[in-house]
Amino acid sequence: MASILKVNTIQDATNSNTAISVDSSGRVTRSVIPSWRVGLTDHQTVSTADLTDVSFTNTSTNNCFLNGGCTHSSGVITVPVAGLYQINACIRLDQVSANYIELYIRFNGVSSVFTGGYHIEGDPNSNYHSISTNETFLMSANDDVRCSIYAGGDSSWRVNQASNFGGYLVG
Repeated sequence: MASILKVNTIQDATNSNTAISVDSSGRVTRSVIPSWRVGLTDHQTVSTADLTDVSFTNTSTNNCFLNGGCTHSSGVITVPVAGLYQINACIRLDQVSANYIELYIRFNGVSSVFTGGYHIEGDPNSNYHSISTNETFLMSANDDVRCSIYAGGDSSWRVNQASNFGGYLVG
């Protein structure tokens, strides 16, 4: 025998926080989804030929945010719960003289192309060039994630403030 469960709201048992709502049209919403979109408040000047973390500083203006318990420190995001996360980055580089650029999505400080995200592009435009990646990762609670850039040995370039880094818990 089939049964029908009719509810408008599902809350947690401890604090009565709303977890899921269903509106009159049947649309389901979740009020607290771990998610983020961070950007830069100014250009980030790079003066090293090494792999460089992008130090995202903007978490609250220009459609930047931290939701659902995600925390931020010096461009590094820490997620509150384990699960499947969709993560994306779009980084604009200016004044690059390297033959190639690499974009890394790094977890817990590890710089491996096998455990994180990796994208490489050759012959970047010297005035400005964007590199991006979108990937899905299984993450554990309290994992941290960051974006890093390598500009083929170039030691004088900048990350443009139009760059952004985002992600959200899929499930």
